[in-house]
Amino acid sequence: MSNHEWTGQATCASSDPDLWFSPDPSDVAKAKEICTGCPVRRQCAERAAEFEGNLSHSYRHGVWAAQDTHERAAQRKGRHERSRRAAQIRDAILAHPDVPADIAAKRANCSVDHVYRVRRLHAAELATATDMAVAA
Repeated sequence: MSNHEWTGQATCASSDPDLWFSPDPSDVAKAKEICTGCPVRRQCAERAAEFEGNLSHSYRHGVWAAQDTHERAAQRKGRHERSRRAAQIRDAILAHPDVPADIAAKRANCSVDHVYRVRRLHAAELATATDMAVAA
């Protein structure tokens, strides 16, 4: 489905739209309950992420894909945390390209396979860094 054609299949399409933007906790609970079995919940979650983008919590409103503003903000924060942790692991692996993979894995707290994947993906960077070190 392209664009927003999916909205016609949404369970909420035949409900009172104010229910999804109500400050009343019982309305929020009812909206979440309606969303839970919705066949287009994934598309709704994607639309919420697209619509809200990097908005701060105070600019997020309503229930989307059975999640309230707090839940969506926490989920987004979790993604950022995972990305930050992944970058730390990558940097730890790439900082010492000559260290054996098993030792690099222990230092970076990851698997040996992950060390090999990171080194393979960043092989060009590692080669340039090694060439520069030899030239110095």
